[in-house]
Amino acid sequence: MKRQGVGIKETVWKLTLQGMAKYGAQLAVVELCTIAAIYAIRLIIDYLHDGQQPIAHFNVLLFFAFNFFRLAAILIRNYYDLHVYNFFRFVQTAI
Repeated sequence: MKRQGVGIKETVWKLTLQGMAKYGAQLAVVELCTIAAIYAIRLIIDYLHDGQQPIAHFNVLLFFAFNFFRLAAILIRNYYDLHVYNFFRFVQTAI
């Protein structure tokens, strides 16, 4: 009987560590995308102030880069919010 409890504890611990790694990595990507979007906004403001284009269509590139990073951050965060609660609820019911 005691051995069965140890197996359950090991399973829960393994699933918890797996979830922490998976969802922690997702949050790290969200933060990196947010920082990249903030940097793109900074470049847009600098571009509007100076008006010099280092490459052709620099303004369009900055606009799409900002939108890409914001959209990626939003989608990953929504996936995280949708799945993290269900995963840890699954871990609780695995007992």
